[in-house]
Amino acid sequence: MTGDGESASPMRENSAGLEPGSARAVDACGGVQAAVAYCLVPSHLRRTVTIALVVGTILTLVNQGDVMLAGHVSAAIALKVAANFAIPFVVSNLGLLSGRQGQDDGVGSAERGSQDPGRSR
Repeated sequence: MTGDGESASPMRENSAGLEPGSARAVDACGGVQAAVAYCLVPSHLRRTVTIALVVGTILTLVNQGDVMLAGHVSAAIALKVAANFAIPFVVSNLGLLSGRQGQDDGVGSAERGSQDPGRSR
């Protein structure tokens, strides 16, 4: 028994409210694997890595350039530089996945085009 009067079950729900082994839990795991696989498609990876390199370089020059040129590089600066590249990589992948989700939700290119008249098809 737990402290609130309920008996402890060997099949407990996780933080997402999914019972281990349930269809929804398997779908959630498959969704993560599918998302990672989608992000690892070579053309997608080229795009997201390019974005991370360009944005990360600009952020590093703006935020830590003077410190690095002065030769005061520490472990903290190295972590900040790594974050300057990692964060744009993650954000560009999330953008890639959100665009994919719009396609999966049945929003066709004609519907998206009507929402964004500036885009040519």
